[in-house]
Amino acid sequence: MCFGCHDYLGGNPVEFARWVEKHLGKTASEKLRRASKQIVKFTKPEREEIHAFLKDELSRITCLRDTGRIGRIEIQTAAIIIERLAGDA
Repeated sequence: MCFGCHDYLGGNPVEFARWVEKHLGKTASEKLRRASKQIVKFTKPEREEIHAFLKDELSRITCLRDTGRIGRIEIQTAAIIIERLAGDA
């Protein structure tokens, strides 16, 4: 999404919801909406694990860009976050 679209949709939540449903589908957009309402707490060691994971993920993405990769790069999610969200569902 370009900056202009991101800026517009950020200020128009109804339009943003329509955009998400169009791009992700009804099932995935509903799952995302439910996940956005969950409160998940992590211990300090868990936060440190997530921080280390995100630093590694940034290095992976930077390396891909530095070697000429263009376009969308999927960002991975730390396993601990996936496990916690699945446990709270």
